[in-house]
Amino acid sequence: MQTALQQEADRRHPFEIHVGTLGTFPNPRRPRVVWMGVQAPQELSALQQGIEEVTLPLGYPSEERPFTAHLTLGRVSQHASPDEAAQFGLLLAKKQLGEIGKVRVDTIHLFSSDLRPTGAVYTSLFQAKLAAGGA
Repeated sequence: MQTALQQEADRRHPFEIHVGTLGTFPNPRRPRVVWMGVQAPQELSALQQGIEEVTLPLGYPSEERPFTAHLTLGRVSQHASPDEAAQFGLLLAKKQLGEIGKVRVDTIHLFSSDLRPTGAVYTSLFQAKLAAGGA
């Protein structure tokens, strides 16, 4: 896996993404995940597709859902009632942030995600710098 990710990183150049807007998955009436939207150049989609292509032969299946660039901010508690969750999701849908900043993307980070009753635990497994130069 690390070799495949490093080879893909070596093919890509750093770029910038712009962050802003708030949203929920799967939708505001049934929020499970709260996210911040990302405006990104084509390089991000190309990077995602490239990673999928190099990891498929390693036994990692392609994601069935379309790629949606976002930053996960949190998850709605399983203990929230459907009404509470919907109320939160609809309230969040009314909030407008606009762009709050930009971030330079220059490294691929591979994490494992372990969902526990107390919340998700993320463990960094590997990092691969994108090729020098670019944006």
